[in-house]
Amino acid sequence: MCVCVCNQYQCFYNNKNNDIMKTKRKKCMEVRFLLEVRQRKLIKGLSNIYPIRITKPGIGTYRGTLYSIGGVHLPHDMHSVAISDEMISAGLGFVCHLVFMSSKYLSIPLRYRLIYNCSRSAIQDDDDIFPLFRERVFEKEQFDRALVLLDRNIDLLLRMRGISFNQGVKERPHILAKLNKFIKDVVEINGEDNGI
Repeated sequence: MCVCVCNQYQCFYNNKNNDIMKTKRKKCMEVRFLLEVRQRKLIKGLSNIYPIRITKPGIGTYRGTLYSIGGVHLPHDMHSVAISDEMISAGLGFVCHLVFMSSKYLSIPLRYRLIYNCSRSAIQDDDDIFPLFRERVFEKEQFDRALVLLDRNIDLLLRMRGISFNQGVKERPHILAKLNKFIKDVVEINGEDNGI
């Protein structure tokens, strides 16, 4: 029952509008929940296609942490001669596709446009295009700039989801460590996978 100084018609109209708004709000919350569930499933599917593996120090002959995506190891120093140009190009292509699809699925616009082309992927900053592959790249600075822009896109994904990344080391964190944190945070609810 509406208690007010106005006439009964206005009270009835206001109560009816409140009921309609409550119904719409409830429907909006249901749709938002279903959207989040669908996004989690899509990101989980991406993590199955491009699994990120982290091997801690002390295992094997290498003393540092090893990162791999889709079975392709990516070193912390992308100019390392220990891994072939083809492997680094393929790994960065996987990263590019994972970041690109994650941004689409979560409706997060990226600051720098990704051009996915498998192991010949690139990233665009304004009018300049920088290669995300080492083969046939004559200027090391172009490749380095592409890595910085890709890293900034990953940082953007983390920020937009409210994920803080603090690895606790002085050097720049590995891009796969950041991506792994991002995927785990999106897929898991309260620290659990919940079988999505």
